[in-house]
Amino acid sequence: MIAGLKAVQIAEQQHLRDLIASGLITDYSLALDGGAHLGGWTVIMAEHFSRVVAIEPSEAIDQLRANCADLPNVMVVHAALMAKPGRAVCVSKLNRALTSRRFVPGASGQVDAITIDSLELDQCGLLKLDIEGGELAALHGARQTIARFWPFILCEMAGFPHDAEAKALLLRLGYRQVFERGVDKGFAK
Repeated sequence: MIAGLKAVQIAEQQHLRDLIASGLITDYSLALDGGAHLGGWTVIMAEHFSRVVAIEPSEAIDQLRANCADLPNVMVVHAALMAKPGRAVCVSKLNRALTSRRFVPGASGQVDAITIDSLELDQCGLLKLDIEGGELAALHGARQTIARFWPFILCEMAGFPHDAEAKALLLRLGYRQVFERGVDKGFAK
């Protein structure tokens, strides 16, 4: 059991299990968990992928680190995923009865903003983004990584303003939607 997870988050873990069981993911070298929160998905990824990079900008970072402390194949990064590097500021809101945190660019921000491309990954089989409406910006910051590895991309699309644009971008890049469980949408090349 992952410390701090709520019942809805535990139920959502089944989406990743369903995806793994589907056979749609073909490369289990590295998974990037963007918006890792407390690590509910990260620990499942760690069971199936050689390496996992878990990225979380919020105050949940300390609990994420504790929940992943015994997972040697997981690297935890305290940052916000954006289209461009810099700083990010937190904007709080209520979403699906959970307090969520959305980060936007801001020079006076509390946390570093990074791009997925800036991580200079040497592999990537799964790119999971659950960053409260920031998926489009993160995808823009991942274009080189996507073009290099063509990972399976799993995005939360829960009715945020840029969801349609994020999906359209993936379709323009040659992806097609092949998986859907609740708000989680999966895209393959």
